[in-house]
Amino acid sequence: TKELDEELPEILVAENAEDQLGRKLPPTMPDRFSRIATYLADAETGLLPSSTWPSSAVEQYESSNESGLTLDFVGQPTLGVGTDNFGNYVGGGA
Repeated sequence: TKELDEELPEILVAENAEDQLGRKLPPTMPDRFSRIATYLADAETGLLPSSTWPSSAVEQYESSNESGLTLDFVGQPTLGVGTDNFGNYVGGGA
């Protein structure tokens, strides 16, 4: 501690600021279990098994109009602009 003046309170000066807990980054390889890392490592979790549909039921996709898929509607492009305490925003779609 350092005394600045008789009227002012004492302040603590850290000897080694690098070793304070608030100044350290989290480890790149944590020692504890991470459920999120487990989910990201396994891309097939939640998917149906490949044997769910037999290969005889698969039909080849044809891009001709015989499938009945056609364009129904084309909407107008949109644009949105906003601002708040966290910054400015721009968004839209075409």
